Amino acid sequence: MSDNKKTVAIRRGPQKASVPLRILSDAVRSTIAVEMITGEVYRGFLLEVQDNMNCRMNNITVTYRDGRTRHLDHVFIRGSKVRFMVLPDHLMEKFKVHLKIIEDLGRAGKREKRVTAKTMAQKRKAAAMARDSGLKDPAPRKKRRTG
Repeated sequence: MSDNKKTVAIRRGPQKASVPLRILSDAVRSTIAVEMITGEVYRGFLLEVQDNMNCRMNNITVTYRDGRTRHLDHVFIRGSKVRFMVLPDHLMEKFKVHLKIIEDLGRAGKREKRVTAKTMAQKRKAAAMARDSGLKDPAPRKKRRTG
């Protein structure tokens, strides 16, 4: 007895999307320009964005490398072929808070690295002083060959 049940795979995105991906997803229903790695520029209305930055757009004006232009109704752009995107300015205002948080986290990370390096240097110095003064039995070392 076999049941004819269909299983459906549920596609889930990343738990926390990166800031560029969040900005791009907020650009949906806006006019953007996309330059491809081949040099063409697609300018049009962004309909959909996927996690890998694939984009679906409509009402496109394509400018080829040689300067010719063409109008297309619908286009699907593969994210790995994009050189850069030009997004509306109003998105930057919305994400200044996120960018400030990321900048602060970057500074905190550098500060932690500096503190850790300083602490490790102090520990090495203390171990060297203890070894030189004979207070602590140093670990046996292999003799170096000279010659």
